[in-house]
Amino acid sequence: MEHFAGIDVSLELSSVCVVDAQGKIVREAKVASEPESLVAFFGSLGFAVKRIGLAAAHCRVSMMMMRDAVPDRTNITDAERHVLQDAVP
Repeated sequence: MEHFAGIDVSLELSSVCVVDAQGKIVREAKVASEPESLVAFFGSLGFAVKRIGLAAAHCRVSMMMMRDAVPDRTNITDAERHVLQDAVP
């Protein structure tokens, strides 16, 4: 089954919501807005997330940190990595 996530990035805590293909909420959490914390959260799910959407508004710094810290071994796709890279020049 495919899963998708949305992250509302804020300076201290980010709100994360993971849904299945039918839109049913599978997991919701507040996660520290640090790359390591977000990567650990997604790694703890026990399944891959097909797409991650970001809502960051004024959190350019957080997005830069995420972009630079996402290791190749995580479950994000090349498309998601591309979004992070394009979001912050």
